[in-house]
Amino acid sequence: MTALAIDNVLPTYTRAQRTAIVALAFAGTVLDGADFTVFLFFMAPLAAHLHVSLVELSGIQASSYLIGIIGGIVFGRFADRRGRRLGLFATILVFSVFTVATASVDSYAWLFVMRVLAGIGIGGESGIAFAYVNEAFPGRNQRRGLASGLLQSMFLVGAWVAAWIYRITAGIGEDAWRWAFASLGIAGLICAAATFFMPESRLWRERMLAAPDASGSSHNAGLRALLSGPLGKRTLIACALLATSFYGSYAVYTYGPAMWQSVYHLTPSQVGNIGMVSAVLGALSYITGGFLADAIGRRRAYMATALLGVVAYAVFALALFVTRGSVGGEHTLWIVLPAYFLLQMGYGYFGVQGVWLSELFPTEVRTTAQNAVYYIGRAVGAGGAPIVGLLLARHLGLNVAAAVAFGAVGAIGAAILCRFLPETRGKELQR
Repeated sequence: MTALAIDNVLPTYTRAQRTAIVALAFAGTVLDGADFTVFLFFMAPLAAHLHVSLVELSGIQASSYLIGIIGGIVFGRFADRRGRRLGLFATILVFSVFTVATASVDSYAWLFVMRVLAGIGIGGESGIAFAYVNEAFPGRNQRRGLASGLLQSMFLVGAWVAAWIYRITAGIGEDAWRWAFASLGIAGLICAAATFFMPESRLWRERMLAAPDASGSSHNAGLRALLSGPLGKRTLIACALLATSFYGSYAVYTYGPAMWQSVYHLTPSQVGNIGMVSAVLGALSYITGGFLADAIGRRRAYMATALLGVVAYAVFALALFVTRGSVGGEHTLWIVLPAYFLLQMGYGYFGVQGVWLSELFPTEVRTTAQNAVYYIGRAVGAGGAPIVGLLLARHLGLNVAAAVAFGAVGAIGAAILCRFLPETRGKELQR
C-alpha cells in the first residue's frame, strides 16, 4: 500500500490523542520507578523481618532484572506484532497483579517468587513506552529527545513517590512494606484499565498495512537481523553501553538508602526526604539530557552527561575519603550529603537513551530491540554489578558506602562506549 493510500486510511493524531499516549506511557514509567525504588527503601526492614542479609535481598532484585530480559523480549515481540497499546496493557497488568500479591507473602521464598514474576511484567514496559511516545512524534524536526527525557524522568517521579510512600508508611510498623506494595499494585491495575481508551501507534499501523505479514516471517527475519550483520553489532554495543550506564546509576539507587540507614543511622523520615530530593535532582538531569540530545546530538549529549557523572563520583569518593575516620552521623553528613546529591545530577544520559535506541532500530522490531537492550543492560548493570560491588567492598573491609562509590566504573564505561553508536539526530524514525 502506498504512503498516500495509508494516509487516507489512517488519520493523523489529534492533540488529545498524543496527550493520552504520552500520559499513559508516563504513568507506566512512574510505576516502574516506584516499584524498583520502594523495594530498596524497605530492604533493611525486610532483611530484619525475614532474618536474611542485604546480599540475599539484593539477589531478589538482581533475579527480577534477569527475568526481566525474558519479559522484555516476550512483551516486546507482542507489542511489535499486536500493537503498542495491547503490549503496554499486558506488561502493566502482569506487573500489577504480582505486586499486589507481594503484599501477602510471609517468607523469603515467596517474596522471591512474587518479585521475579512481577519482574517479568515490568520487563516489557520501558521499550514499549518509549516506542509508543517516539512513534507519536515521528517527524524529522520534532523534539523526540526532550519527550524521551521527560518520559525517562518519570522513573524518578516514581522514585519520589516511593520515597513518599516509605515516609508515610514507616509509622505503621513491620507491615509498612505490605501497604506500600499493595498501593502500587492497585495503582497499576487502574493504569492497565486506562489503556483501553488509548489510540494505537499510527506508525505501527502504517507498517502493518504496508506489510501485513510483518507479524509473521518478516518479523522473525527482523529478529535474526538483531543478532547478525550491522544491526547485530549495533545491538551488542548498545547492550554494553546500557550495562555500564545502569551500573553508574544503580550502584547509588541500590545502596544509597541502606547507606543512610546503616552507616549514618538516619531516621526513616530523613531517608525518605533524601530520597525525594534525589528523585527531583535526577529527574532534572534526565530532562536536561533529553534537551541536550535535541540541541547537540544524541552521542554528544550522552558523553557530556556521562562525564558529569564521572566528576560527581570523584567528588563523592573524595568526601568519603575525607570522612573515612568517622563512623558517620550528623558531624560528617554535611560533607557527604552534598556530594551524594551531586551524584543524582550525573545520570542525564538516561534522558538520551530512549530516543537514541528508538532511532537506531526499525519499526518492525523497535520494541523488541529496545526492551532487549534495556533489560539486558539493566540485568547486568543494575542487578549483577551492584552485588559484585557490595561483595568487593565487604572483601576489602569497607562498608556499603564503598559499594556506592564503585559505580564510577559504570560512568566511565558509558562515556567511552557511547562513541561507538551512530548519530541519529535530525532523522525520521525508521519505518
